[in-house]
Amino acid sequence: MHEIKIDTRDREREYLRAQTIRRIEGIERQRRDAEFNADKAVVRSCTSWLTYLQRIQMLLMGRSHKEHTSKTVYIAGKITGDRNYKQKFAKAEEKLLERGWRVLSPAKLPDDLPYEKYGPICCAMIDGSDAVYFLRDWTQSPGAVKEYIYAGKRDVEILFERKE
Repeated sequence: MHEIKIDTRDREREYLRAQTIRRIEGIERQRRDAEFNADKAVVRSCTSWLTYLQRIQMLLMGRSHKEHTSKTVYIAGKITGDRNYKQKFAKAEEKLLERGWRVLSPAKLPDDLPYEKYGPICCAMIDGSDAVYFLRDWTQSPGAVKEYIYAGKRDVEILFERKE
């Protein structure tokens, strides 16, 4: 008669998977409640936690979160006060597309939004990215500096444009 060995690591992994699924379900409920009550801060917090827990879940299943998402990059740089920002962002986008990235660019957002509306939209774009590509002039832009800080708090690769 053969003895069946159950690896304790497998049991621990299964336990952690189950716990992670329960936590994801709980946070999804919290987020729905917050959306219903229009509590944007709680919605953002829940969304961040969900992203984090879903990555943990994939790792527990033996997969990296990077393996299952296309490489997406967000371009950050100075827009306000730069007349040629669309061309500058388009040139960076073209370069990144050639390298196989899927590109998210704030330069493609409508021009007629109030300034304070761009921040949350750009943060959502960063949340959906694997990397943020900072153009050379990013330090001259208060918005891009905020994006740098925001990206630093996330599991997002930070890339910088090089001088050619």
